[in-house]
Amino acid sequence: MLDFSSDAIAMLTARRDASGNIVDFTCTELNPAACRVLKTERRRVLGASLLTILPGHDGVDGLFGKYRAVVESGEGHDVEFPYDRDGLDGWWRNIAVKHGDGVLVRFTNITEQRREQIHAQRLAVIVEQSADFIGISHPDGRVDFVNDAGLRMVGLPDMASAGRTAMADYFQPESRRRMSETAVPVMEREGFWEGEVELRDFRSGKALPVHYSLFPVLDAGQRTVAYATVARDISGSREMTDALRVSESKFRAIADTMPQMVWSTTPDGLHDYYNARWYEFTGVPEGSTDGEGWNGMFHPDDQPRAWEKWRRSLETGELYEIEYRLRHHSGQYRWTLGRALPIRDEAGVILRWFGTCTDIHDTRMHTDRLHNAQLRLQLALAAAAIGVWEYDPALDLVEWDERIRAATGRTNEDGPFSFSRDFLPLVNPDDRERVRAAIEEAAASGKELALEYRIRPAGSPADVWVSSAGRRVLGEDGSVRVIGTAMDISEDVRALEEQEVVAQELSHRIKNIFSVISGMIGLSARTYPETRPLADKLRERIAALGRAHDFVRPNKNRAIGAPAATLQGLAAQIFEPYGDDQGSPIVLLGDDLPIDDRAATPLALLFHELATNAAKYGALSTREGRVTITIATGPESVSVDWKETGGPPITSPPERRGFGSRLTSLSVEAQLGGTIKTLWCQDGLHSRIEIPASSFSRT
Repeated sequence: MLDFSSDAIAMLTARRDASGNIVDFTCTELNPAACRVLKTERRRVLGASLLTILPGHDGVDGLFGKYRAVVESGEGHDVEFPYDRDGLDGWWRNIAVKHGDGVLVRFTNITEQRREQIHAQRLAVIVEQSADFIGISHPDGRVDFVNDAGLRMVGLPDMASAGRTAMADYFQPESRRRMSETAVPVMEREGFWEGEVELRDFRSGKALPVHYSLFPVLDAGQRTVAYATVARDISGSREMTDALRVSESKFRAIADTMPQMVWSTTPDGLHDYYNARWYEFTGVPEGSTDGEGWNGMFHPDDQPRAWEKWRRSLETGELYEIEYRLRHHSGQYRWTLGRALPIRDEAGVILRWFGTCTDIHDTRMHTDRLHNAQLRLQLALAAAAIGVWEYDPALDLVEWDERIRAATGRTNEDGPFSFSRDFLPLVNPDDRERVRAAIEEAAASGKELALEYRIRPAGSPADVWVSSAGRRVLGEDGSVRVIGTAMDISEDVRALEEQEVVAQELSHRIKNIFSVISGMIGLSARTYPETRPLADKLRERIAALGRAHDFVRPNKNRAIGAPAATLQGLAAQIFEPYGDDQGSPIVLLGDDLPIDDRAATPLALLFHELATNAAKYGALSTREGRVTITIATGPESVSVDWKETGGPPITSPPERRGFGSRLTSLSVEAQLGGTIKTLWCQDGLHSRIEIPASSFSRT
């Protein structure tokens, strides 16, 4: 919707100093119209500061000060201002509303409107500065308006005095009869009358010869609502009268070409004038919305509220301002901003109300969509119990949402929060350096952040396990921020610990079985001394099986992220039971690299399963069989090549996948994020395994 708006629209995010004070605004989004107004490309403006884009608008009274007030108070603003820099000469209207920690702003070029307003003001000045008598009276004779020149011409001190007079009081007796018998009937019939008459000086009673013009003021229904008069000293020329007529025509033309719908009412609130824009927008016949007919144009749900606000303004004289849905000529109800102010006389009495209606439907819809999108995001985060944080390494500041502040025992009043002084002390000392290094690396290199660590909230007797993820975000101005999420995983950790207890018990029982078997072999060797050499070898292999068993399950006592072994070291211990005095039938070649606890278990399961299958069906099931394992490290991945030779010939692949094959795939693909390709060659199994380098170690 932003892209299709003809107005310049931009989103600005507040820049804050270490104390949280707003020191500038950064442009985070703008539409094509804004680029055209600024006469630049979008990429040159995104990320730029407000004071760079619009120089000269710093300070309290500039746009910076006004935007800061919007963010701090939450109340929008609507201002008009001139600007004469960078080719943006002219008058601009600026509407700003709060959006997150910033503002959504709209700029509209109102230079032409201002020119029209200035022209209308000039016309009003012409009336007031005119040397002619200019007045307006009601059809019943009551005088509504006399300009200053007219008051001086007839000897009245002020408008209040004129308001107590009637139209007939201004004429000499003969002219009074002429006006009633000739002038008024001709005017009502033909729409205009002019001629020479004599006015009366209220102070001296002397006659004042004038050239007098009389014409009706008509409403939208062509009904006479007032008489307008122009009286000029007959010693003067007709040029001023002609100028006044031209000015009146221009004034009406200006009102009809304004982009807003303009209307006016009597002091009691009855509508008696709408400009052409009103009829173009609504499509109703002229005069059909006079009086109280206007309220039927609004959405039924908005009518009671509109009436209530309007009646209150009529009673108090307060500004009338409301957003309601006005029926468009297409039948659609469009959101409109209605505003009206009273015109008062010198005594403060309301003479008329003048108002406007501005179509704000597109802006309102866009604002609603933004609000709904933010609401959906908040609901999703709340449903998942996920908090959001943002880290600014340049300022050493971290921003937490309400969920994280509540979890850490902090409130809004405690902020702003320092990364080093407020956040890191909450982290368990054993995890603190790892967390600091990972977050700083994410900010420096752009590496994706994935952490599990413990924190101790204020007043909490125990640590809370947290899973946090994040990524670096770069601004157009080079600013760096890390934005991420945090989630309490304490329940998951406790569940894993319970699983660990079960696994420990199972491991203990398996190792006890190894011990029992070893003991039974020892007893047999004592009974049959001649078998002792064989028994010793068998006991050594059982002990090696026990050591290999330690690697096929996670080691709870190993620190998270700490190196467990090297890849070849792990493989050597897994394959140790398959060797004898003549050496091992399994040969390790190629590169070596460190692995941590997370990688050790799936790698151990992989090697154990491949070796077990080779001992049952493949190369290790014969005395001549051999297994060659070649490890090659690359910049992004590590390849492990398992090749068997010398075993029973393979005539065809197995007809079904057993549990061991599924376990192998699970270890490589699901846990290590790699791939495994198996070739059933006649001379032996050949498996090629590709694993991302990042899967071997967290560091």
